[in-house]
Amino acid sequence: MLYVNKYTWFVKLFLALFVLLFSTHVFAQTDTEFWFSIPEFNRYHQSGTVANPCNDGTPTRLRITTLKDPATVKISMPANGTFVPIERNLPANHTEVVDLYSGISDLVVTSATSMENRLLWTSSSTTAANPYINKNNKGLLIQSDNYITVYYEIGAINNKDLLTLKGRNALGERFVVPFQTDSEISNGYNYTLRPYGSFDIVATHDNTHVQIKVPQQIFVFNDAGGKTFLNAGTHDIWLNRGETAIIAPYDGSKAGLYKTSNANKLAGSTVSVIQNDASTTKKVAVLTKEDMVSSPGSVDYVADQLVPVNHLGTAYAIIKGYAQNNATSLTYEHFYIVGTAAATNVQVVFSDGVTTVGAPLNYILNEGQSQSVTIPFNATVATVKSDVGKPVAIFHQSGVGTQFAGAIIPTISVCTGSSSVAFNRTMAANSQACPLNPGTTSTGHFDFYLNILVYNGAETGFRLLKNGVDVTATELPQLLPANAPTHFKPLPGATAPFTTYRFARIKADNILKNEAYRLVNDINVFHLGII
Repeated sequence: MLYVNKYTWFVKLFLALFVLLFSTHVFAQTDTEFWFSIPEFNRYHQSGTVANPCNDGTPTRLRITTLKDPATVKISMPANGTFVPIERNLPANHTEVVDLYSGISDLVVTSATSMENRLLWTSSSTTAANPYINKNNKGLLIQSDNYITVYYEIGAINNKDLLTLKGRNALGERFVVPFQTDSEISNGYNYTLRPYGSFDIVATHDNTHVQIKVPQQIFVFNDAGGKTFLNAGTHDIWLNRGETAIIAPYDGSKAGLYKTSNANKLAGSTVSVIQNDASTTKKVAVLTKEDMVSSPGSVDYVADQLVPVNHLGTAYAIIKGYAQNNATSLTYEHFYIVGTAAATNVQVVFSDGVTTVGAPLNYILNEGQSQSVTIPFNATVATVKSDVGKPVAIFHQSGVGTQFAGAIIPTISVCTGSSSVAFNRTMAANSQACPLNPGTTSTGHFDFYLNILVYNGAETGFRLLKNGVDVTATELPQLLPANAPTHFKPLPGATAPFTTYRFARIKADNILKNEAYRLVNDINVFHLGII
């Protein structure tokens, strides 16, 4: 996502093309400081075994893009004394690809040197004076002396993902945690380290007291009694600066090292920071993730970095992706509404861009209650509105075909968006081989789509810059002033803010990979999604 004193973000999706949904709303993507923890990635995606996994979890990369100014960037792990910081001096209008092989690959890392936040290397003590659950030292801090955008990319064969880091807008004191709840995690491989869903917490200050409330039993690893669990309810944990906690659902019947559930979800969990220092407001960052989510034809990563409740809102527009079976008119597009307050009235309206599709849907949600909503096959956009003063979180599970991904959707209940959004296309035509399983390859074309939400009257204000040069006419002619009005359609709804926006869904396959792009609007701010 991107932000410049606002917020924007990104939503990832992958298909045997790779889909990536990215939103430029109230969520900072452009910033000078980013906190993150690299999520665990399962190695056995393509018929691998313990003795012969498909790959070693790589390639994985950080993609850092500068805007009009050069930047000096430092990547550190404040709680990990053995980690040697990575530093880069980047020119303006440049994308730097930081290869993390030496910090991720099974062939070279140890528990001390790994940058990946693996459950295997965590520790727990639920009886200590300051208890902790699945604690690790893998919090990542990225600092820059000028504005940048940062994406984390899992580029390993299949199960790809691309997450946008949201800068300071990812930091907060209170979160509600969404998950997709319509698909289970894959249960069909010979796992030792099972794929799992979790929410991962990163502390930015020492002696941070975090209170979590979970609707299911959670897995506790390396406690005094070995692999065990804690019941649903409220639990207190303590973390220092750069330390992390991985909170995953429990299933005691599972074999292997991880007794995590592939069916139960921690949707609607809450994370709160209990302030214990009058001189400092302590904050955390939270990631929601599921590894190897099963679809009718594949398994994919579904993850995003969250934003706190104070960055949520009461009005949203969800532009549909391309997760569907065209032959059967079957849709795989869902979004999930999570309440933050008791007795919250929520209304959902669908449209095909011209007329309303079906009757409005109405729900009443309490704090932490999650509602799954299916986007009809013949709809292209949905709007969501909740009671004044009762914000909700929206998580969109989308993709292309049966290849899934997910992302938090930013609100439009306040003036949000950016006038300039930096982004990259990471893949186009592609052929990959499993490094640990010779003879196994994956070949295909990775489509590229743009979903755009912009204020009425600003449809003709777009320019596409590549390395600082205007390439709209050759790479995105749909947005030339003469063409743009035919691509933008109104949102459903007869009142503001829905009447003040228009949306477009554009296939943008002329855009090249590994280039530094910026989409600019000279009239007003906008939101950008990329699939």
